[in-house]
Amino acid sequence: MSRSATPRDDYAGSGQGVTLGDYIARLNSGRRLIAALTVLAALLAFLLSAFQTELYRAKAKVLVKPLPLVPATEVASVPVLNLSTEVQFMTSRTVLGDALRSAGSDDSFDTFLAGLNVITETDTEVLVITYESESPEQAAENANAIATSYLAAREEDAEEELAVIA
Repeated sequence: MSRSATPRDDYAGSGQGVTLGDYIARLNSGRRLIAALTVLAALLAFLLSAFQTELYRAKAKVLVKPLPLVPATEVASVPVLNLSTEVQFMTSRTVLGDALRSAGSDDSFDTFLAGLNVITETDTEVLVITYESESPEQAAENANAIATSYLAAREEDAEEELAVIA
């Protein structure tokens, strides 16, 4: 079995170390392979990007404010908001089902949910809805439909609580 010599093998008995020139000579011997791999990688990246579907993002922001449900003449503490709970409610089947219907989308619930991302802005009471779609119009329509459905559901909840108090 034959073995190709490495720069270290060439100098093994001489007591000299491997020099920078040895490394450069080694790289030069494989320059065609390096160039071919570089061109192949660039071509592959170009082809992948050319066939990739373009996605558009739309954002909607919702300010979540707690409503004290007592008459203005009484002293009340304002309820503390848990924005993680609000994100869970916004991504619930109730809210998203209404949004899916109002957006007039033909997507399944799971497909509709896959384009959605909801986050909270740090140190605020703002929920940021981001929707991704292959169509910029559909992305905007879906983000706005989700925000509108969320607000309608919260309004309905507040009206129910007021009816109990009154």
